[in-house]
Amino acid sequence: IIHPDEVAGRTSVEKRARIAAWLQARHADVLVLTALDSIAWTFNLRGQEVPRTPVARAFALVHADGTGDLFVDEHKLSAEVIAHLGSTVRLHSSNALSAALQAMSGKAVAVDPERAAAAILALLKRAGVTVLEVADPVMSYKAVKNHAEIAGHRNAQLRDGAAVTRFLHWFSRAALGSTQGTEGVVTELSAAAKLLEFGMAPRQLRIFG
Repeated sequence: IIHPDEVAGRTSVEKRARIAAWLQARHADVLVLTALDSIAWTFNLRGQEVPRTPVARAFALVHADGTGDLFVDEHKLSAEVIAHLGSTVRLHSSNALSAALQAMSGKAVAVDPERAAAAILALLKRAGVTVLEVADPVMSYKAVKNHAEIAGHRNAQLRDGAAVTRFLHWFSRAALGSTQGTEGVVTELSAAAKLLEFGMAPRQLRIFG
């Protein structure tokens, strides 16, 4: 799904331009992205494949001209997501990554050995690529929040605080009732389920000040 630009604070084009400048400064042609959170941040996308982590399984390449290649099963992509990615992001199936890496002969490719599988490094070296083993720059980029991201974080904390407050109110009444035999017994599992229910419930908060 799309992570809206107004929430991200920067477009994917702007983020890829920053990565492109990073590559150019190191005389590199391509950055291989394997960390799912880095891919989600770079392309302003989110997913629901990993429990409690809003990422999608994919691989990506970002080039020194700011274009990108996204390797993801295309059945996951709606027309809206494809339109969001635009003409500067080329889409490929996940199993096309190996061939793409082998086709990079003669290029300088940046890859994070702490996050990339050994097979990726092996493929690049066999292809005659100049491998630059460096830390994934996206990790530091996304660690510094812009104004939109800070606002989103604060709003998330407010929504979470409201959910916890509702839960504590429910728990104080339900737990008291269970000891008096007027309601079912509250267990850790039932309490956790109720907390999740409050956390997932749509609600509107009026924030003053």
